[in-house]
Amino acid sequence: MRGVKLSEIPVTVHLTGQNAHLVECTVTVTRANERDEDALLKTIDQHPRKSRRDVGKLLGMSDSRVYRLAQKLEQQKLIRSERSGWTLTGAGERELNAMDSRGSGVNQPPQRQGHFAPPT
Repeated sequence: MRGVKLSEIPVTVHLTGQNAHLVECTVTVTRANERDEDALLKTIDQHPRKSRRDVGKLLGMSDSRVYRLAQKLEQQKLIRSERSGWTLTGAGERELNAMDSRGSGVNQPPQRQGHFAPPT
């Protein structure tokens, strides 16, 4: 289904001074958007039918950010819009259970894995 998407970013670092050399590495970073989507999914589960503004206050996000994230979750059929807010769909409940079983990383710092080439 969704899974965690990782992006590899090549980074070149120039060091100066006595031990100056060129280091090349690849940094793998978990996308912040997906972590925000996961946080929104959990919040909707814990506080169903809350208004966009209330959900935004709970998450410390703007109304517009919550709206954009919710649109993505609706497109993925993980939540559905109701008169008074959002609720999880069956697929959303399954995704939330899968997140809980694998550890979602919500409220965790971004995961970074560096692959450093030895200095030449």
